[in-house]
Formats: sequence, structure tokens, C-alpha cells
Amino acid sequence: MTAADLLELYDDFNESACVPYFQPYLREKVIIIGIVGSSVAVVSLIENVVLLLLLLTSPALYRNNRSYMLLMALFDLVVTLSYILILSAITFADYYRILPLFLLWHQYFRVVFTLSHVAMSSSTYILLTATFERYLAAQISETSLYLLGLLRRKRKQAMLVAVLLGSVVKGSVFFELNIAYREDCENFASVYAEIVGVHPWYDSAWRFWGRRILTVFLPFLMLSYLNASIVLSLRRQTRDHTVKTLILYVAVGSRATPDLKRTHVKAATRSLVMVVSCYLIANALDVILASWEYVDAENLADNLPMFYAIGSDIASMLTVFAAALRLPIYTLNDQRIRLALKQMFSVSPKLAVKSNRLSIDSMNGALSTKRRPTIDKRSLGAFVLNFGDADINSNNNDCSCLLEHPEPFLSTCPHFAHEISTYITNEFEVISSWQSRV
Repeated sequence: MTAADLLELYDDFNESACVPYFQPYLREKVIIIGIVGSSVAVVSLIENVVLLLLLLTSPALYRNNRSYMLLMALFDLVVTLSYILILSAITFADYYRILPLFLLWHQYFRVVFTLSHVAMSSSTYILLTATFERYLAAQISETSLYLLGLLRRKRKQAMLVAVLLGSVVKGSVFFELNIAYREDCENFASVYAEIVGVHPWYDSAWRFWGRRILTVFLPFLMLSYLNASIVLSLRRQTRDHTVKTLILYVAVGSRATPDLKRTHVKAATRSLVMVVSCYLIANALDVILASWEYVDAENLADNLPMFYAIGSDIASMLTVFAAALRLPIYTLNDQRIRLALKQMFSVSPKLAVKSNRLSIDSMNGALSTKRRPTIDKRSLGAFVLNFGDADINSNNNDCSCLLEHPEPFLSTCPHFAHEISTYITNEFEVISSWQSRV
């Protein structure tokens, strides 16, 4: 619910007459907001409380940097609670004519409304910062590596800037709203909310153009580009990692274990991509409505009032729905979060031992602490020699043969012969050096 929605809400209100004004399309609103939206908000509220407790109390998650996830869960909690206090409360108060709730709503409306918008903007900027960091990690250039290192070292400062930017951009909403009282009227007609005009330049240039661009259009476009780039990079890295894993399996055998650190990075990347995708889908309707306001606001408000009112309600509900999907996304992609959730809701000591073991393994790096691989040097030498004799000038770029026929892939994928040979030699040197120190 935006300030423009409130202006539309009280546009036809007659200040001189003691006639109460209730929202239009209340029957539709009580279904969309009161039933569906409130149910989603309650689920989101519970999930974000669980996620906050999980991130703050789980040792396995505490050792990992979860600052982005922690702040986003906190702001999602504020947005979800604000949805219930603002939209759900006034819808039920208008529909069922609950006077105490109606009067109470006008008491806290300005504060809660401002906090909700600050939380939404800050959460968007934090999500944008996390996505930009993951984007830099997916690039291969000296500039990207330098910026990535700088951003990781200054992560707390970057998150503070995101929160401050969200507070500055949306904090002024508080001064644009006013709760007016009419002493000569009673009950529902005694109080109403209104938008206060500050200055013509401020109202048009900043409130309508600048703030909407900074909080809606620009983040949406940037997240769309960054998310698409990360998806393409993830596919490319998955293909390359499949090749290297098969090579290591041929050289070392079944004693080799997956790179847990790489696995966790890929899981975090998938989670971020899914979270950003949910954000983009949830905000698509808001972007459409905002674009329509830019092009033809009068036609939208006068000729399509029901579409405008219901569309705004659905857009607000989708924001809460996206917040409710984040814990399932984290749980689906991250085994550590799954184990931490089981440990939180279970008293079984086996889960605690397994969770601690997973945390230790993730800290120790690429190889599991349970087994130490060895390499047959003669087999490896012959293996590398075969690659040296392969035709590296072949134009065969299709490596799907590695998945279908892993044994004879020396002759079927000669394009990667030199790269594979170099990789195996490096792996041999690293693992042999590691064995000599043990």
C-alpha cells in the first residue's frame, strides 16, 4: 500500500460532512487481503522468526557468514508484521465496522507505514548488494577479483550503506502523511488519513519520480541483469566442474570426495538466484502499475479503478509471499540449514553429531576428514601421457560425452586434452604435498 493508494482512497472524502469513508471493493479486499494475504503473512511471520533463531543460535550456521540472510530475515519480519497491522487491520475494521480497531489503526499508522517502507527498501538494497557480490565472484577478471575482495572486506559497511540508503529514501514518507481529527464528528467519521503536500517540486520530482525510480525501477532492472548473468555463469561453472570431477575420479578413484566448499558456494548461489527470481516475479506487477502511472495516471485511476485498487493489493500480497518463500528456498538448497532445522525441532543426539560433523568438514576444505586419498603415480603418468598425445586442435566442444561414456573420453573429447592434463598434474602435486605433511 503506497502513499498514492492512500490519496486515491480518500480522494472522494468530504471533509465538511460527518460521513465516514470506507474502502471500495471491500468484499474483494477481504478475500485477497483479509483471508489469503493474512494467511500468507502469518506463515511468513513464523518462518522468519524461525530463520532468525536458526541463524543466531545454530553453531554450524554461526561459523559461516550469514549477515545478508540475517538482515533480510529481520526486514522481512518487519514487512510481514506491517502488512498485518496496516492492510489486514484496516480491511477487517472497514468490513466488519470494528470501531476500536479503526481508531487504533489511525494511532499507529504513520509510524508502521514508514517502518514498512524503510524495511522494504533496505531489504531490496541488501539483496542487490548480495547479488552484486555473487556476480563479481562469477566473473573472471582482475578488476572483478579486486572489487570482490574489497566488498567482502567491507561487507558490514556495505550493508550499513544499504540500510541508510533505504532509510533516507523512504524515511521522508512519515512527514508526507497526516492523521486529521474532526471534533464535530463521531465514530468512523471522526478521523481520517491524508497526504500532506510539502512543495510542488518535492511532490513531483522526488516523491513521484526520484523515489519511485530508486526503489522500484532501478533495483528491478539491476537485479534482472545480475541474476541472468549469475545463472549463465553457474551453468558454465557446473559444466566445467563436472569435467574436473570426472577427471579426479579417474585419477584418484572412488576415494576422492566432493569439494564441500565448492558445493556450499553453489548451494548459496542457487539460493540467491531463486530468492532474486521470487523478488522479480513478486514486484513485476508493481513495476507495471508504476509504469502505467508514469504514462497515464488519470486514465488508470478514473477508468480502471477496480484494477488499480485490486492490483495494488495483489502486489502488496506478493511481496509478503516472496518473503514467505525464502526459508523453503534456503532449506531446499542448503544441507546445513536442513540439519539445523531438524536439530532445532528434534532432541535426537544423532542429528547434533551429524550437524557438527558437517560443520567441521566444511571448515576443513575440499577433502573430507574421514578419508585421505592416495594416487598411483604410474597410472597417473600414463593417464597424462595419453592426454599429451591427443589432438588438442579439434573443434569438438561437446563434453556431454563425459557423462554418457566416462571411460573412453580421452578420444571423444580431445578439445579439452591440454586443460585436463594440466589440471590432473596440479591435483597430483597438491594432494601429494598434502600427504607428505600428514
